[in-house]
Formats: sequence, C-alpha cells, structure tokens
Amino acid sequence: MKCVLISFFSSDNLGDLVISDTLYNFVKCKVNVKKLSYEGNPVEYSDINKMIYFRKVTKKQHIKQIKRKLINMCGLEKFADWYLKKNKRERDIIIEKEIIDSDLLIIGGGNMIFDVDKFSRSAKGFGKIIDVANKNNKKVFAISIGIGPFVTKEQELQAVFALNKCDFITFRDKKSLEIYRKHYSCDKKAFLTVDPVFLLSNHSTKIGYKSSTVIGVNLFNNKTARVNIKKYNEVLDGYVDLIHTLLNETDSKIVLFSTDLNDYSLIDEVYKKVSDPNVEVRMISGFDDLMQLYGQIKLLIGCRMHSMIMAYTQYIPVIGLSWQPKVDAFFDIIDEPQCVFKYDTIKNNLNEIIECYKIKLVNLDFEKEKIKVGLEKIRSEFRINEDIISKLIGEK
Repeated sequence: MKCVLISFFSSDNLGDLVISDTLYNFVKCKVNVKKLSYEGNPVEYSDINKMIYFRKVTKKQHIKQIKRKLINMCGLEKFADWYLKKNKRERDIIIEKEIIDSDLLIIGGGNMIFDVDKFSRSAKGFGKIIDVANKNNKKVFAISIGIGPFVTKEQELQAVFALNKCDFITFRDKKSLEIYRKHYSCDKKAFLTVDPVFLLSNHSTKIGYKSSTVIGVNLFNNKTARVNIKKYNEVLDGYVDLIHTLLNETDSKIVLFSTDLNDYSLIDEVYKKVSDPNVEVRMISGFDDLMQLYGQIKLLIGCRMHSMIMAYTQYIPVIGLSWQPKVDAFFDIIDEPQCVFKYDTIKNNLNEIIECYKIKLVNLDFEKEKIKVGLEKIRSEFRINEDIISKLIGEK
C-alpha cells in the first residue's frame, strides 16, 4: 500500500520539524510512504539540524500577507480562486500527482489550520489538498492535528468543514476537538490523541555546569502574531522583569533560547536590557543543539509549546508562559494547569512564577518521577492512530 504523508517537513520551527520527523518514522513502519512538505516546495525538506538556512522565510511571508489582504479588501477572492484553479502552481501539480499515485493520504501534525487576522484563510490550502484526495477516491486521515485560534466565525467554519471531508481525524488536544465538536457534535470519525512529539525518546546526556543551577527560558516574539508596538514593548518589559526577578530571587544561571528562529530578534533585545553575566543567549539551529542544552538545564520556563514537550520527554520540569490556547492545552495534558501563566501579564504573576519554580527545584527527583509516570499514560493515548491506520490498510 502506498501512502502520502503531508506535514511540516520544511520549516524554521524545530517543533514542526520534530513533529513531521516523528510522524514519518511512525507511518513508514506501517506502509510505504512518500513525504511532502505542507508549505513551500513539497519536495524540499529542512535539515532538522540546520534550521539556520531557512530563516529568510519571514520576508516572503510578509509579502504574501500583503497580497492576501489586498485581494480580500478589493473583493477579488473568488477571482483569485478561479485563476489558481485554471493556472495551477507547480506545488499543487506535484501534490496532486503524488496523491493520485497513492492509496492513502495522511496529513497533519502541528497547528495546520489557524488564523491570526481576519484576512487569512488557512483552511483553504488544507481543504484544497483534501478535495484532490476526495475527487480521486483516496482515503484521508488527518492525524494529530491542531486547529485554532480564529479571528472570525467564518474562518472557524471553513476549518471544520474542510476537516469533515476526511475519513478519520485525530486531534492533538481537547481545545481543538472542542472547536470541531461545536459544529459536528455527533461525528464518529473524530478522536482525541496527543502530539507526536510526546513519543520522543530520552536523548539528553547530563553535561551541566558542575553544581550550578541552570534554567532555560524560552521566549516568544509576539511580532510574529502581528501585534502593535505597544503590545510588543509590554511583553518585552515583562520578559525583562522575569529575568531580573529570577536573578534576584534564585542562585541560577539563565540560558535564553528558542526553537523558532523568528524569536531571536526579541531574545537579543531582552539580553541587552538585562545585561548580566549570569545570562547567556544560546542559538538553537537544530535538534542536536537543543538536546545538548537540555543536558545542561534543570528546569524550563517556556513559551513555545514544543520546546516544553521536548523538555518534558527529557524529564525536565516545565513552567509555561501561554501566548496561545495550545500552550494551555499542553498543561492540561500533563495535569499541571497551575504551572502556566499568561505571557502578556508576567508582571502580575512574578511571585507565583517564582514560587512554582522554587517548589519544582526543591522537589526535582519527585518531579522527574512524576513526569515518567505521566509520559507513560500520555503516550498510550497516541495508540488510536495505530488503530486507524490498521483499519485503513485493512479496508484496502
């Protein structure tokens, strides 16, 4: 049986790359699989250890956003759809050919459908791929997918409508499933699972700074969410206050980093404002870099969900700074909702964050054992994906 797996194989976000790599290794054990990138050139794949070469994507995204806004503002959306249907892009031709030549389409991993402004239509690209499979009578499995947030009701409706065309869907978190269930409450093809990155095995080797306590602080650049400069500066100041408080209240070294290359401009600003010898910036350009860092830190305070999931799989306790519902969903999954705080109100929660930090650090061995037990239960919830693939293979 031949299968096409479409996921985030080309990205400047390490979380996306680990998702797609984990899914590929999972699926190839079941069927003969061809992988395609969800974004950009379908047959161009990022090196999981050389993300640095893909950082130029931001300017292209900005130009694309402007074009999309102009099309919507001028009422040319239907014309644009008609034009693209008549003049298929090379990536659409490649994807269509691979789907036609396969027996099964598996698509997913990560937050594939979400919109951060009223002009975007993320469901459209996803739905176009599903339509190709439906037209050619191919089975479709949307695997461990996340959806939301959305700015408008129409965007949400388009997302769930596109997903409903799939034969099976597994959602990586309850919040995503709840969005779908609002519109398809009796649908029996949708199930709850977990993020594939929870399957990551323990890679880190402890090579820490002798007896020092080193903590990782993973920051999110909210410019990527298209906030105004006032909001950006408020969040920036909150990060700086957090680092200063950690330095004053604890005897720790702090490593600032991100698993998304687009965050480093903000991280550099925070570092300059803090200006302390016990703080350093670590460039993470791939998986090996991250595992080396995780071999040195005792605890992570993070914004990026997959940086926290990967830390969790390495038995590192985590405290969250939430900028999106998926971060809150992660802390629901690990049953620690009290350990996540809003990233844009850090100043109001400094005492609670420090208290949470101290409790985890004092009880480090207990925290690690709790994570090991939690991981076993969480990983068992991924098995629904094996059952669905086995069913689809059996039907062929």
